[in-house]
Formats: sequence, C-alpha cells, structure tokens
Amino acid sequence: LLECAHPDWCCAIMLLDESGRHLVHGAAARLPEFYLQAVNGIAITPSAGSCGAAAATKQLVVVEDIETHPYWDDFREVARRAGLRACWSQPILSPDNDVLGTMALYHSKPRVPTWEEVNAITAISGLASIAIAQRRAETALRASEERFRGLYENSSVGIYRTTPEGRILLANPALVKLLGY
Repeated sequence: LLECAHPDWCCAIMLLDESGRHLVHGAAARLPEFYLQAVNGIAITPSAGSCGAAAATKQLVVVEDIETHPYWDDFREVARRAGLRACWSQPILSPDNDVLGTMALYHSKPRVPTWEEVNAITAISGLASIAIAQRRAETALRASEERFRGLYENSSVGIYRTTPEGRILLANPALVKLLGY
C-alpha cells in the first residue's frame, strides 16, 4: 500500500520468531535478497538496527541517516550495498501490547518522516497487527483440529455423534470395530 503511493520507498514486515527474541523476514517486495538474508533473525535489542530497536522499545524508531546512526553499526555495509540511507521502523503490537513484529520503511536518501507519514505508518502497523493476529488464530485453530482428529481417529475408546433421534452421524474407527461395522 505504501509502496504504491510512494514508489521510492521500500517496505518490510518482520515477524517475531517462536523464541520471542528475534525477528524474521515476513514480507518485503522491493528489498534485495542479500539484504533480507543479512537481517533475517536479528536480535530484539535497542541497538540491532531500526527493527530490533523498535521491537525492544515498542516505539517508532526513526533513523534519519543509516551511515551515521549507531543502531546500524552491524548492518551499515549491507544497507549501503542495498542503497538504503534512512529507515523508520514501527513495532507491530497486539491488543495486549505484545510485540508481533515490526514494519520498516526504507529510503534511498537521508530523511525524517512528516506527521502525515508517521500517521500512515501507525495506521498500517495497526492493520498488520490485525492480519498477524488473524493468521495466528487460523493456525492455532488448524493445529487444534489436527490434535482433535488424531485423538478421535486413534482412540481405543468408541466415540460417536448422533442426532437427537439416535441416528449415528459420526463414529471413530474404534466404535466401528466394536460394533462390527
């Protein structure tokens, strides 16, 4: 959305990994693969690039010039090779204020965001939060369904479901065997 409105911007989403201590690549259509590989798995600390700092502080981090900012000491060379000079990173937070990931906007020239741009970043990170929470809920539901299916199919006890009139709608393999069907 932002890249369509601003062709000179590169946007990226990084997601919190399962350990809760690192950010991993989620999406970034315009960033080169070598850059994505270099930043994939960065630690969440106040000095690990704009995204690591945004996740650590739970606040927007604006780096006007990557060439001179200390957050970028470990990533400066790869950012230079990718043609990146400024980065603004907004944490993506759950409704409970837990970090889900970060959204970063990269620029080819040093600059700071306008108030309108800050508002856009905040709004889009809110939408990203909703999308990430929805995806996680869908994943958890699928896992729960798979666990139930495994219990149902592999149980040594007969399990069934009937209509109020007693017609069997569903029966697991143990019940089928027990009843001889």
